[in-house]
This record gives sequence, C-alpha cells and structure tokens, in this order.
Amino acid sequence: MLNKEDYLSYLRGKKSNVYVLGKKAEDVTEDPVLKPAISIINKCLDLASDPKYSNIMLETSHLTGKKVNRFSHLTMSKEDLVKRLEHVAFLQTKTGSCTMRCAGTNALNALYSITYDMDKKLGTDYHDKFVKYVKHVQDDDLIVGCGMMDVKGVRPLRPHQQPDLDFHLRIVEERSDGVIVRGCKAHQTVSAISHEYLIVPCKVLGENEKEYAIAFAIDVNTEGIIHIQQHNFQDSRHVVAEQGSIDFGNINYGSSFACTSLMIFDDVFVPNEKIFMHGEYQYTYPLIRRFSAHARLAEGGCRPRMIDLLIGAGQALSEYSGLDKESHIKDKLTQLSFLSQSIRGPALAAAYQGSTTPSGIYIPDFLLCSTSKLQAIHANYEANKLINDVAGGFINSMPSEKDYKNPALHDFMEKYLARVPGVPAENIIRIFRFIESISMSPVVGALHYGGGTLEAQNVTIRGETNFQEYKKWALSLAGITPEIP
Repeated sequence: MLNKEDYLSYLRGKKSNVYVLGKKAEDVTEDPVLKPAISIINKCLDLASDPKYSNIMLETSHLTGKKVNRFSHLTMSKEDLVKRLEHVAFLQTKTGSCTMRCAGTNALNALYSITYDMDKKLGTDYHDKFVKYVKHVQDDDLIVGCGMMDVKGVRPLRPHQQPDLDFHLRIVEERSDGVIVRGCKAHQTVSAISHEYLIVPCKVLGENEKEYAIAFAIDVNTEGIIHIQQHNFQDSRHVVAEQGSIDFGNINYGSSFACTSLMIFDDVFVPNEKIFMHGEYQYTYPLIRRFSAHARLAEGGCRPRMIDLLIGAGQALSEYSGLDKESHIKDKLTQLSFLSQSIRGPALAAAYQGSTTPSGIYIPDFLLCSTSKLQAIHANYEANKLINDVAGGFINSMPSEKDYKNPALHDFMEKYLARVPGVPAENIIRIFRFIESISMSPVVGALHYGGGTLEAQNVTIRGETNFQEYKKWALSLAGITPEIP
C-alpha cells in the first residue's frame, strides 16, 4: 500500500502546474488551501496500512489475487457494493469530509465494463489495455480521480454547436501514436494532488460528435495540463487560521470539501496505450449511466454519516447547554436520524438489487441509487435547518480563536460563554465551529451537486419508473376496462 511519506515525496516532486489564488503553488504540501485535503488522503493511507482496519479498507483483487486499496477495487458482487457503502461511511467518522477518491473508483468500474462491451461488439482492444491499467493502479495504490464534467458553454447547444468547440473536451489532432486533446474539465476533485486522472465524456453524444467521444488516462503532471484551484470563502479560514486550530472547526481537515479545480487541457498528448474510447459515441450513454450509478451509491454511504456527525455535535451541545432533556431538542435530533436513514436505506437496497454486466462488474439499481441521491439533496438542507435551530445564534456570531486567546479577552469569553458548570468555554467554541464547518460552509453546496443535480436524479427516476405498467395494475384493481384508443 502507498504510505503517506511516499505520497508527500511524490507531491513535492511535482512540477508546478497548480495555481492557488492566482499564484503557482511551488510546493503543494505547504499551501494552506491544499493542506487539509492532503491531510485527508494521508489519513486514509494510514487507515489502509493499519491491520485493524484491513477488512474495511482493503479487498482482494480478482485480477491479481493481491490485497488492494478498496478505492481501486472493482465491484464484482452485491457484497462489494455493500462494503463500498460501509467503507465511505467509515471514512466519514475519521475525516468528516470528502475523501476524494470516489470519482476515480466510479470511473474504474464504469470503464472496465464499457471497454469489455466495446471489445466484444466492435473487436477493439480497449479492455485488455484497461485491465493492464487497473493492475498498475492497484499495484502502486495510485490516487486516481475522474474528469467527467465539461464547462459546457451555452447549455441548450450540443457540443458541436457551441460558439467555442472547446467547451467540451475534444480531440483536435490525430497522430499515429495517440491524439492531442483540448478543453476544460470543471469541478475536478483532487486533480491537483492526485497521480492519475481518468477522463470520460459528460454528455450522450451523436454520430457527428465523435471527436468528443474520448476516454483516457493521464498523468496529472502531463505537459499542457493546468489546475486552477477552487476558491470560496472558506479559504480565508484556511489562510488565517492554522490547521489544527479551533477555528478550523473540523480541526485537521477543514471544510473546503473535495479540493476541486478547473482542469485545463491546453493541447495535451495522450498515447494510444492510455486511450479506452476513441470515437465510439454510441457507448457514451451506458458509460455515463454506469458511472452515475456508482457515484450515487457512494453518496448513500457518506451523506448519511455527515448527518450523523451533526447529530453527535447537536447531542454534545445540548448536553453542554443543559438542554438534552428538552423534548423539542430530542425531536430535532430524532428527525436528523430519520433523515440519515432515509438516504442510507435506498442506497443499501440499490446495492442488494443491482445487476451484473457481461464484464462481471456489479452495478447498483439505477432507480434506487438515484432515489437515495435525490433524498440526500433534500435532507442536506433540512438537516442544516434543524442543527442551526438546535445550535442557536453563536453558530454565526462566535468570536475568533485569536480573541479567545487574547489575554485581555480570554477571561471574559471564558465567563460569558460558559454554560453547564464544569464544561469549559473552549468546548462550547469548538463544537460551534465544528457544526459551522459542516452546515454553513462550502460543504453544503458540495453535498448538493456532487453526484448530480435535482434534475439529473429526476431524469433517471422518470426513466426507470414504469408508469404504464403501474397504471395497468390500478385499472385492473379498479375494475376499469382497457382504455379506448
């Protein structure tokens, strides 16, 4: 397994193609905006190396027979899908943040099955190349992300109709040994601090859009790739407050969530051996569909656990405040538990009611995993409303840690922020900051959009619901004869 020392050494050896707040990050390991995300990956690497957690963090590869990181494991059974849910839920209890490798896992599984299908139908050699690539990822425990989302340009227009044809990543030059691609992938989780990226189309493409039907693997340091790091209001907290401080809230991992970037491809060369789709537009639909199913399933593990963390914080704060016996507080925490389970239930059912592709990859049930994701979006906002009501005004108006540690102010804050005797004011400040880091930070938006928007789930649910069959059942039971044409 990769260890954090080797990972940090790799990051320090990267050439500088990462921009943070307008400047090149010469050493990404020392950048205050990137450090929390690097700490999360390091924590996951530590857990994977700990024999105590091997059952949840590792799995036996069906390709090599070796133990591999679960992030690079291929799901070959419903038990694998259930374990994946347990895996991402477990990591939330250790990090309380995005663990950033799920998109890569989704792409590995989707491309494994799609390349198999293409080879069987078209006589291509994509699957053999991809199997070789997966073995490389598993053996070296590479941090792999996935670039699906293009910037898209004018939304109602097709890729080939855009005022700038580069709004969707595309092939701009064919060579005997590979292709040159150009474009930009948006919202790219962990791209700046990963080893490799899998690039796939983000739209279902037509016959006249073959240049956009490209899937490949790429080293994130490849010449022509530029990472422009996300910026949101939480960056100021990361820059002003030191990692590990009270004002971080989630003191080791912050709350920027997912370490995303714009990933620019400025005429990047991709060799043939790393290309896994090259113009086969008719396979973009099943590729996107299978990727999305795996993505939405994983969220059925992490989203409920984020709410569970709010329950724990709310329980602690209610005890610190002497409110833990109040019925309205207990009701709100109970409602939070309901929201958590209402996401987890459909995800677990999606794992158990999935199906096997010809390649052997097991895919979650599309209707149920989209139901889980749609509920996660709604529950996200309801949970934040409830925890804000439990917490009260200091979730917004708490003075800074620097104020608390100022000798001229410390005693006043210790006196006036105290609640139940014996609970130091520092505990009160810390729990408020932790609640803020989940419920009032960029985490909120990330939990909405990761895995798709409301309409993306609605489209799947509409497509997977057999309205006409349900109507027949109802008409039969109501004694209504078949409808007149």
